[in-house]
Parts: sequence; structure tokens; C-alpha cells
Amino acid sequence: MPVMVALFAALFATSCGPDAIIEGSQTRVMQATVYRNQWKDSGVGYLWCSFEWDALTPNALKYGNIAAYIYEDERQCPLPHVIPVTYNVNGDDVVVPENFRYDVETGVITFIMQDLDGAMPEDINEDFIFRAVVTVPQQYLID
Repeated sequence: MPVMVALFAALFATSCGPDAIIEGSQTRVMQATVYRNQWKDSGVGYLWCSFEWDALTPNALKYGNIAAYIYEDERQCPLPHVIPVTYNVNGDDVVVPENFRYDVETGVITFIMQDLDGAMPEDINEDFIFRAVVTVPQQYLID
């Protein structure tokens, strides 16, 4: 018992280091529409569409928070998200669940659509609206 008390006392007496306090941040928002004919074939089972966005700086990628959403009617759904997509197959409308996600790199955000069954999405009948938000700390204060 005395060993456990000493162990807990040692754990609570040590600190992991000074706490960083964020003093201000900058938030940037972009909205983009991917039209039905804008999707590009990856060659490996998914479609993608990229947009240049100067808010995605190296500092934003290293220290910031980046989130993306897809509009489903009036709702904003955080990515990744699965929604039903209507396709025209031999003159008939077919509804297939599609997974939407995103990737980021310096200066570029890429939206990705992939069938849950591994087939290549094709003959898309609708456009998709995405929203992305990046929040970057402007100054850290060490407490």
C-alpha cells in the first residue's frame, strides 16, 4: 500500500510541461460546388475533384483544425459521410450509397467520392456542395 501511495503522489506531483494558451485564432471558410461532370477518375476505384485554397498553409496543416462538410438538402454533414446518390443506369434511376471524404495538402483540398461496394461511380445525376473550414491559432502563450 505505501508503494502505491508513493507512485500516485509522484504521478500527480509531476507536470507534463507548460500549458499552451491560444491567444486568438483566424478562421477561413470556403464553399465549393462539384458539378456532375467535374469528377475525375482516380484509376483505383474512386472519383475526386480538387480546389486550390490559399488558407491551407503549412502552418494551418501543422497547427490548425480543418473540417469539411457536404450539404444534404439544408443539412451540413461532416465528412466522411455516406449519402444516397442517384445514377441513370440504362434509362432507370438507381440509388447507390456513396462515401464522401476529403484530403488536404498545402494550398489544395480534394473531395473524394467512392462506392461502398467498390464499383466506380458513373453517370452522376446531381451536383454536390461542400463547405470547408480552417481555424489557425495566431499566437501561443506558454503558461
